[in-house]
Amino acid sequence: MQIFLYFCGVKRMIVCWFAVWIGVLSLSAELLPGELSGDFSVGASAYVHFSKGNLIYFTNSWSWKFSDNQYDYIGSANVKVPVLGSKIDLFGYSSQPDKGSPEYGALVSNSDDSYKGAFVDWGHNEIANGGETADVWSTLSKGDWNYLLTQRTNAEKLQKIVTVGSVKGLLLLPDNATVTIADSYTIDEFNNLATNSGAVFLPMAGYRDGTVVSDVNVQGGYWTSSTDSETKAYQLKLSGSSASMEEAPRHIGYAVRLVRQYVTCKKEVTVESNNPDWGTCSITIE
Repeated sequence: MQIFLYFCGVKRMIVCWFAVWIGVLSLSAELLPGELSGDFSVGASAYVHFSKGNLIYFTNSWSWKFSDNQYDYIGSANVKVPVLGSKIDLFGYSSQPDKGSPEYGALVSNSDDSYKGAFVDWGHNEIANGGETADVWSTLSKGDWNYLLTQRTNAEKLQKIVTVGSVKGLLLLPDNATVTIADSYTIDEFNNLATNSGAVFLPMAGYRDGTVVSDVNVQGGYWTSSTDSETKAYQLKLSGSSASMEEAPRHIGYAVRLVRQYVTCKKEVTVESNNPDWGTCSITIE
């Protein structure tokens, strides 16, 4: 007897293990630690779950985690002049330098030359409260964000700049949400909304230029995986009442919100056994 195991993502956005045993298909599904349940389309057949909060780097221990709450940000404590603070959530662009290992934008340099090179995903790191496994999280591209913000069904009704507690930011609802977005929420109201609908909130965490942090709770940016040139890359900019794609100098420190991305799939699995009476059958998984 042979057991065939096939791993894939499905349109419901849940990571699924398909175990086939002598023609019987069993299914189990589980979210990673730190993975929110809301389903967001970023392409015709591509879907993501967002992480539970913005990415944080601990400069003393060289370790990573997600913020405990979606509305959390570090603000001015990103820096302790003339160096970075003990933990940061505003990163220069993450790239592979000509020599050495990637720094993932955890630098104080305000020269774009320090951030040249091909993009290196922050999701390459093991994240303490995100499953502690490398390469299971990723950064959305410019195209992903454009689809989510402008091309998915009812996109304009599924997003809005709001206030959660005293924090301004972008609220995003999953594809299947039917609630109407309010202008503001208490912390409890937002937590209930997030639990019941899978809502995502991206706070206006400000930006960092070297060791200067500015415009906290006034505007914010979220890096994408898409570059424009050796010195510029694309960010999701949050300002006023709008969210849009804009290019930005690579040395500017912006926030990072990672996702887990899946695609619809179709796989034919052959089931065999050492019993000649059972023969061989095929099952198509979609």
